[in-house]
Amino acid sequence: MDQEFLSENNILFAGGTLLTMTMEEYRLSDDIDFLVQVKTQGLRNLRARVTDTFAPIFRAPHDQFEFGPARKTQYGIRGSVAPIGCAPIKLEIFLEERVSELYPGEYFEGIPVLALSRKDMVLQKLFANSDRYSDPYIHHRDLYDLSAMAYQGIDLLTEISRAEEVYSVRLELERALCAVEDTHVRNQDLALLEIEPQAYPRIIAGINKLRATLGMGVMNPDFTDKPEYPYE
Repeated sequence: MDQEFLSENNILFAGGTLLTMTMEEYRLSDDIDFLVQVKTQGLRNLRARVTDTFAPIFRAPHDQFEFGPARKTQYGIRGSVAPIGCAPIKLEIFLEERVSELYPGEYFEGIPVLALSRKDMVLQKLFANSDRYSDPYIHHRDLYDLSAMAYQGIDLLTEISRAEEVYSVRLELERALCAVEDTHVRNQDLALLEIEPQAYPRIIAGINKLRATLGMGVMNPDFTDKPEYPYE
């Protein structure tokens, strides 16, 4: 991709794929997401450059890729890209309107484009969990992402305070933590999200760090009150 254009317009690599790439790729995530900060010219410049497809923001020879049609909305642009002979990868660049100011982007090892800071990754995941923690098709992925980051160390309460300037996130996080305490729910989630088994201890430790920060106590690893997974 055109690193210079993305950096100049503060268009930051974000989403689950960024998180997994910086966390030892502990779960499957195929989509590519970028975020444009509000109160900048980033989205305007992006819309001017991207016409029918995302090809104009790729530097590699375009005959190495197949590009799907770009669909523009007031919130961003969606499309797809695929190396020749491979399945399409969803690509979305969206406007972050909920937060007026983000931390400066960061570069992470092995990632050649400017990315969302770790603090803002936590913020985005708190928003995502609040929006969809009860969606049966999400399988609490945002909570597991937060737990993976918590294992490495995050300032959870500070990011909760930032997020709650916009809307509630703490209550929804506590509810998600209660939901995954059930062994059947948790095991189904981990399998369906294709989380690597070697990452399970880190995920559990991260969950307990989140719980401790919120004053919830250590999770009982053997607890269950449901004979079947509740969403089946």
